[in-house]
Amino acid sequence: MESSGSKVTHYCADGDDVVNLKHRDCCDIYCSVFNNKNNNNSYINNRLLMSGRISRTFKIACIILLLSIGFSSVFSSKDIKVEARVPKEAELGGMIDMKCDWEIYGGKSLYSVKWYKDGHEFFRYVPDNHPRIQTFPQPGIKLEKISSRENSIRLMDLSFTSTGQYKCEVSTEGPAFATSFKTGNFTVISLPERGPEIKGLSSHYAVGENVTANCTAWPSIPKANLHWSINGKPVPPEFTVVYPTVSPVQGMGIPSTLGLRLEAEARHFVGAGTVKFRCQADVGSRRFDTEKLVQMAHVNNQRLSASDLRGSVKANACFLTNNNFNLIIITTIIIIINLT
Repeated sequence: MESSGSKVTHYCADGDDVVNLKHRDCCDIYCSVFNNKNNNNSYINNRLLMSGRISRTFKIACIILLLSIGFSSVFSSKDIKVEARVPKEAELGGMIDMKCDWEIYGGKSLYSVKWYKDGHEFFRYVPDNHPRIQTFPQPGIKLEKISSRENSIRLMDLSFTSTGQYKCEVSTEGPAFATSFKTGNFTVISLPERGPEIKGLSSHYAVGENVTANCTAWPSIPKANLHWSINGKPVPPEFTVVYPTVSPVQGMGIPSTLGLRLEAEARHFVGAGTVKFRCQADVGSRRFDTEKLVQMAHVNNQRLSASDLRGSVKANACFLTNNNFNLIIITTIIIIINLT
């Protein structure tokens, strides 16, 4: 072995031939150490306990053993089947259970079960250790230890920092230490206090009139995704108005609004001449909606605009008032004639 500064070179001999190797060979027979530091050359010969030539059969056996260890490391994950059940979401301040089930093949024994959040370990179970369970502090992780064991953990007092990717990793005993894992994404949500509100719709519309309205969702985290529908059919994006995102409401989340701009068409009015407008707000997998019914404006089968309808009602009221006044005058005259 030659040492120059921190550089080390191994010299191994099989019989009388000296061979320069980059790494120590498992089948070395005769090794030499060569020291060239400070230009002081020294040659040290150390004879190993074994002498003579290693048989070709033993060398082949050594290579096969190394290859078998390598292949056992590559395919070791097939010795374990892991299933992790991580909820997709939960409400702020709540609690959840995450489960990890596994099957180990080939007669191997369990070495450890570990849980990670965003690549950082926070729970470890090793059956041969005392104690068997170890926990490690991580942001957003508050474990209920009495309910956490080898195949299940419980998180309490969920916060927004609890959101992330969770991984369950299972390993077997050595020498191969087969390892397999499964991951799942989890999100903490804050729901709105109530369903969305529709504003701006009139009670009646005539064909050809412009329909203008807004749907507003209460603050939530994440921000609600809003959708308009008419008679159960989604409204195309070109008939909606997307407003800029407003600032979050402290402690509540982000409100959102989606506008509706279109012209009332005859096909919109179905059945008894009604239109059903619905606004849907999605927060995570939760759905909130509200709807309003609108009538077609018409008189004597003639469609009128909402303003025409109001004018017609006013005119009819005036007509009835005048007729009642004339009836009173005629009745009074008849009574006076009869008395005379």
